[in-house]
Amino acid sequence: MQEEFTLAPASVPQEQFLQSDATVTLYAGTMGAGKSFAIVLNMVKFAAMKNSTIVCYRRTQPEIKAPGGIWQEAVPIFKKMFPDCKVRGRECEIYIPSTNSVVKFQGLQYQSDVDKALGAQFSAIFFDEAVTFSPFDQFILPLLGRLRSGKTDYAPQMFWTTNPRYDHGIYHWIKDHYLDEHGIPLKDRSNTKRWFVLVDNMPVWFDTEEAALNYCDTLPAHGGVKVKPLSFTAIRAHVTDNIPLTKANPQYIANLQALPDIKRRIYLDGSWTAREEEAGLFLRTMVNVVPYPNLKASKRCRSWDLASSPVSTQTKDPDWSRGVLVSKDEHSGYTVEDIVGVRDRPHIVESLIYSTALADRAFYGSVTYSIPVDPGQSGVARANEIKRKLAEIGIECYLIRPSTAKRTRFLPFSAISEAGFVSVVKADWNETFYNELENFSGLKRGERDDIVDCCSDAILTLNKQLQLPTFNLPDFTVSNSNFGFQDTNYSTGLAASLPK
Repeated sequence: MQEEFTLAPASVPQEQFLQSDATVTLYAGTMGAGKSFAIVLNMVKFAAMKNSTIVCYRRTQPEIKAPGGIWQEAVPIFKKMFPDCKVRGRECEIYIPSTNSVVKFQGLQYQSDVDKALGAQFSAIFFDEAVTFSPFDQFILPLLGRLRSGKTDYAPQMFWTTNPRYDHGIYHWIKDHYLDEHGIPLKDRSNTKRWFVLVDNMPVWFDTEEAALNYCDTLPAHGGVKVKPLSFTAIRAHVTDNIPLTKANPQYIANLQALPDIKRRIYLDGSWTAREEEAGLFLRTMVNVVPYPNLKASKRCRSWDLASSPVSTQTKDPDWSRGVLVSKDEHSGYTVEDIVGVRDRPHIVESLIYSTALADRAFYGSVTYSIPVDPGQSGVARANEIKRKLAEIGIECYLIRPSTAKRTRFLPFSAISEAGFVSVVKADWNETFYNELENFSGLKRGERDDIVDCCSDAILTLNKQLQLPTFNLPDFTVSNSNFGFQDTNYSTGLAASLPK
């Protein structure tokens, strides 16, 4: 006789996760909220339906079979729920003959893994610890197109479970609607459905499906097929909702409360804006936010960091060309006033530099520019050509040849910010600015540093002073006898008597 086995949600948020019909569902929050169990529970639901093709991704394959990992949690449950299931441990795959459904557990570490997945079709896709998949628009968003299954009776869905991480793309999806000013999920916004349309991999949000459909009507069709909106919901997952865990381990919440401040805010409060301060070079709390540029600024510099690659199928996430405008007043107060940027070919970048220079001159009057000089003859030639063209439109320009490490160059801006002498004009580029500077340590490969380098060069340029050497000129007198020069004294003037 088969042992009776009951499988059910352990909390209200898990039940909401199980019942969600949104195209994309996020289940995020604190440690101990039962995220892995929520995935297994949901996979069982889909596997019980005919012809399901289900995949659960972790960043690396070893993480799937790690002790206490999702594979170890899933296999016993599937064996009890589906006695006829076939577990293929080597492939991390479970097949259920009675429903003709397949459940796969796979790593998604490299771009080649994503490319392979783009040839598949899934009725349900799960990302376990979704913030480990980065860049977000290269590892997660492309698989929205793999939500296809003509053999199932339900609409395909995607699910993300994760602890918070402030700099991840998911944060930018939820910050305006689902989070409070401290980055903590709002309880009254949890499990509310919204609609979105992806435009250049960025969501355009709508509170109603009707509004989203009306927006889609304004967009061009692709291959004769009109764009359709997708639905999204974010569910607040908190350890206090997980009653079985807190009963079995009453000390669990107390252990989270005892964590250092930053870790406690992340793992107990579920804050998406708290971060580990391992670099310590910059925090957004160091600067003042102001509504407009500094009207009392005595000088301004727009520093540039140049790149030359557009977004393409070969280069999906190239470096940016950035121009950061920083002002300085007589009290040594600095204000980051504007940031422009583009990812394109050299002539497009240079066109942006010149058009921005004309706008800066018209708006501010006097603005100094700094241009980095890349090593090699071509880099020097390019920088000199930009300097010449800027001079022709009345813009003073310095050429910067970096001779020290990026971290060392950034330290003056970091120190000035920490001392409270940096302000930032409130604008739509603020989040990009904060994220890059907070992530930068100068110790890791692959860090974004376009804006970092611009800030470093702006401080250097604003504090450049041309020091002329001080010296005294001798008083030269011409002798009547030999017309030779004779030093008579070392005064500041020059006296000469001409022969008669």
